Order: sequence, then C-alpha cells, then structure tokens
Amino acid sequence: MNAFEKFGYYTAMYLDDVKHQNKSMNTVNNYANAFKLFKDFWLARENEFPFNEDPRTPLFRAWRNYMTECGLKPSTIKQRLMALHIFYSFFEDEEDDNGDLVYDGKNPVSKKLYPKQEHRPYDIILEDKDVMKLWENRKRDGYSDKIWSRNYSMVVLLLDSKIRNSEALSLKLSDIDFEEKTLWVDRGKGNKARLVDLTDISITALKLYLASGCRPCDLSDDDYLFGNFADSTGRNKTESWHKGTTEWLSEIVNRFVFKATGVDYVRSHDLRHIGARLDLNTGASLEAVQSELGHSDFKTTSIYSGRLEARKGRQSAKEVYEARDMWARKNMEMLESMGIA
Repeated sequence: MNAFEKFGYYTAMYLDDVKHQNKSMNTVNNYANAFKLFKDFWLARENEFPFNEDPRTPLFRAWRNYMTECGLKPSTIKQRLMALHIFYSFFEDEEDDNGDLVYDGKNPVSKKLYPKQEHRPYDIILEDKDVMKLWENRKRDGYSDKIWSRNYSMVVLLLDSKIRNSEALSLKLSDIDFEEKTLWVDRGKGNKARLVDLTDISITALKLYLASGCRPCDLSDDDYLFGNFADSTGRNKTESWHKGTTEWLSEIVNRFVFKATGVDYVRSHDLRHIGARLDLNTGASLEAVQSELGHSDFKTTSIYSGRLEARKGRQSAKEVYEARDMWARKNMEMLESMGIA
C-alpha cells in the first residue's frame, strides 16, 4: 500500500487502541476528525506531496498554514496538530509485520509547528452561565447512575473546594468531616497541610456518591475517596482499590464539562481558578483566597487573581452561588427520599 493508504490503516489502528484505553468518546472523535481533515488536505495536495513517501514536516506546515488562512483559532489548529504528533509518537520504534519500523525518523509533526496562543484568561474559560450548569445533578447520556454520581461529586468538589488535582486524588474518606463541613488536605504542595471549608453542594454530592455504591462499601475510611480497580493501562482490573491518575481525572472533568456546557478542553485544574474567580467576584479578600488555595506566597495569589478581579460581573457570580445553593437543596431532598440524613 502507498503512504496515503498506510496512514489510513495505522490511524484506524491507533483509534482502536485509544478506545480501549478508556479515553472519552469526545477525545476519540477529536482525534478521528483531525486525521480525516489532514487526509482530505493531503488528498487535495497530492501533486505537491505525492503518496509514494510518508508525510514529512513540510506537508504538516502547509496544512497548518491552510488552517490559519481559513481563519481557524490557534487553539483549534494546535489541538489538531497535537493529535497527529501523539499519533506518530505512539508508533515510535513500532515494527510492522516485516520487522521494519512503521515510521522511521523524527516525528514529522514538530511542536515548533504549533501556533502561538495568547494566554487564556481564567475568567473566560467558562462563563458564569456555564458554571451554573456544573452544579446541576441531572444525569447526562452516556453515564451509568454510579459513574454519574462519582463524576458529579468530583467536579462539584474541585469547583467548590478549589483543591489541586493531586490533593483530590490523595483524599481519604477520613479526610472529610461531614458534620463540620470541612476537608483536610494532609499533604498539599510543599507537604503543607490545611483545612478547607466545604459548602452544602459538596457535602450532598459526596453523600450521594457514597450511597451509589460506586465506591465499594467494604472499603475502610482510610481508603481513597475516589479510586478504581483499573491497572495502569486502564483495560484490566486489579484486586486493589487505588487512586486514579491525573490523566484519569482530567478525562473525567473534560468529558463532564463538555457534556454539560459544550465547552471543550477544560482541565480539572481550571476548576480551581474558576472557583477562585467566583470567590473574588463575590467579595472574598485576597488573603482569604490565598489561604483557601494553599498558596504559601501572597504574590502567587496576586499574579492570577489580578486578572480574575478585573472581570465585571459581581451580580453574575452571585447568581452562580445562588444556583449552587439551590442544587444543594435539591440534592438534600434526594438524600432524604433515600432515608439518608
């Protein structure tokens, strides 16, 4: 087969592997779309870039320039180039049936091709009207009841508590005080511990998660709050319950936010900044936000909070918290109907 057919064959193989890595369908579809659009471009430019050799950097540079001329956002162009870069990285040192390397040489999709992006301000990652949708405890398509309860509680907790990814993954059930509505971060950044206040939305979401059975009932309070039985590949089960990876958490958050709002590529860490912005816009002091975020240096809080404070939308932020409290009450009604206080 020629290089064009070869590209189609191996991208199909790669997509199949991605599906079995428990990646979200949103990620799989994004990769598939990037591969298809590149193939269409290559097909249209066959005279300039013939099918008798594997694509090289000039072809990908031409595609990038074409997407730029079409007016696509730098973030979109970068995501499509990243999909191809990851694809070629996947087959690095991989041999075909004849014992030859599938793709020889350097990765043709150099990171130098990525367009420069302006810094995405934290206050516009999600608009307030979108943040409101994250509080909603309405199961979306594609989730089982158990997985929904887990993912909902994780997103709500990250947004409400503003803890870091590593802190969330390291939480034990014993770190949550449901009566006092607090969360104990045993080892934050720099091995520093701190106490974080929780609101009713986190408390009710966590109780619903624990009641769902997604976290096995026979685990102890000293076992991880959020975990799984999957091995490092995500394909097979192990006997022990262990904490997930940051990639696992990011996939959960990205898929949840996309399903709820239609906004893609929202990282789990973004929820921390969105929560801080909401606090600032509803009147919290920088000192209070610094303590909540666990910043040892006030300057760290000031660096990005300066951008957050610039947003004019105090009434809008207030409405976000009103929606939060409304869904906390709805969650409480669900718990009461289940006989759970």
